[in-house]
Amino acid sequence: MTFLNVNSELNSFKNLQGLLQIKIMKFNRIVTILIVIIFQYSLILYGEEIEYLNNQMLAFANENKGKQIGRGECWDLAAEPLNKHGASWDGQFGFGKKIGSGNSSGLKMESGAVLLPGDIIQFTSVKTAWTKTLPGGGFMRGWETLGMPHHTAFISNFDGKSLLTLLHQNVSGKRYIVETTLDISNIKSGTYIIYRPFRLKKSPETDNSSGSELKKK
Repeated sequence: MTFLNVNSELNSFKNLQGLLQIKIMKFNRIVTILIVIIFQYSLILYGEEIEYLNNQMLAFANENKGKQIGRGECWDLAAEPLNKHGASWDGQFGFGKKIGSGNSSGLKMESGAVLLPGDIIQFTSVKTAWTKTLPGGGFMRGWETLGMPHHTAFISNFDGKSLLTLLHQNVSGKRYIVETTLDISNIKSGTYIIYRPFRLKKSPETDNSSGSELKKK
């Protein structure tokens, strides 16, 4: 009689244990779903609480064209307006929100992203080479290095295909802001990352700093 009671209690315990495991699994699923929902909602809120600084970056570069910023290093041109406008960045080479990257295979943008004036492009050991046919039937070859190993520039225009107009300094021996063009289809080696500068909103009175989409020339 005692032996049967023990077996009955063991079976009941096992059944209870099984039910608890099922409930725990269901609870874990619910918690996982809630975490995902909260994370996604926090991203939406975060997106609403930041403002982009493209206009400020581009205005700074254009206003100081022909002038040396800081030590004349390419990095200084980005660092000064980023700090001036309270941008959220790492103080090194992470200039904001990554929106694209590329190499000799071409440019790849993040989902839904488009290039805007005032975006910052960070080159790492990029080498370009091209051949240009001359009117007389001859040809001219050229090359350029961007980044030894790093080079920083503002994008001021994009033709929608492969031609970038850049504002930068410490390029071709010039330690002041100049405007040049770069055909990214001519990149043979190296990599680059494109960042969108931003800051956290502090008040409703903060000025409008979202850039307008680049117009094709």
